[in-house]
Amino acid sequence: CEWRTTRLLNTDGSFAGLLTTAGDVTHRQAAEDALRRWQREFEAVVDSIPDAVALFDRSLRYIYANAATGRLAGVPVDQLIGKQPRGLHRSLGASTWEMEYRAVLDSGEPTTVEFTIDVDLDGAPQPVRSFQSSVMPEFAADGSVHALLTITREFTELRRASEDAARLAAIVTTSDDAITSVGLDGTLTSWNAGAERIFGYTAADALGKPPAFLEPGERAGETTGTIQRLLAGGERETVQTVRVRKDGRPIHISASYFPILDSFGQLAGAGSIGRDVTALKTTENALRESESRLRAILELALNAVVGMDSEGRITDWNA
Repeated sequence: CEWRTTRLLNTDGSFAGLLTTAGDVTHRQAAEDALRRWQREFEAVVDSIPDAVALFDRSLRYIYANAATGRLAGVPVDQLIGKQPRGLHRSLGASTWEMEYRAVLDSGEPTTVEFTIDVDLDGAPQPVRSFQSSVMPEFAADGSVHALLTITREFTELRRASEDAARLAAIVTTSDDAITSVGLDGTLTSWNAGAERIFGYTAADALGKPPAFLEPGERAGETTGTIQRLLAGGERETVQTVRVRKDGRPIHISASYFPILDSFGQLAGAGSIGRDVTALKTTENALRESESRLRAILELALNAVVGMDSEGRITDWNA
């Protein structure tokens, strides 16, 4: 129950008495209790998430900050309220984040801001950390923006992984070796420029096909067997083999086959790196033929022919 007392006056302004009224505020009290309970539950949920959630006034001072915001700033949450981020972290002083935040205050349009921090709270250099902040306006009754809600997430590891992937992609793209991969169904899912140069087939020609289409008849099933062993849990294999180019010319290939795992460590397919060693094989064959011809000449020679090493030891002689 809520009691209210009103002072009553006579027409001449003199005191006439008191009027006391009573009202049932049970429902209002219950609503206020429910609101406070909801607020506590909301703060508990927001404090449990890894993202930094904060509310700023028009001067970009903290009105609210969750536990992750405190960890990001490096100070207790209660020390954030009423302060600006750039006053807490030196590296934020010249950042574009403040201009982006103020643009949302002026336009009322949400935005996404990326920024980096490369010094610690004392200004000492540290490894660069990357962040992305979603900035959303909160409107007053008159339609003006009176606050900003921000949700900030660190994506340093994601950026590094993306940069590593870009570097790897550049290596694969520019490599002279044929770098290909197959999915769990055994069909080609990637085919780099090196594969195009070595085999003569474009990516459009090859993707979606099993790599066995490169095999000559006498080696039918060789690639399929290798890939099946890998997909069954086998380990890396290196083979010396022969493949057929698009123009029908056979070429000698030195190829390594290996399993491909996804980000969860599960088998996702198999890859191969192949190198055209036809010129090397031709040179080896020519050397063997030359050695055979020389030995035949020596065997037919009428004179004794003795070979010795640099220390005078006999290494060979003819019949």
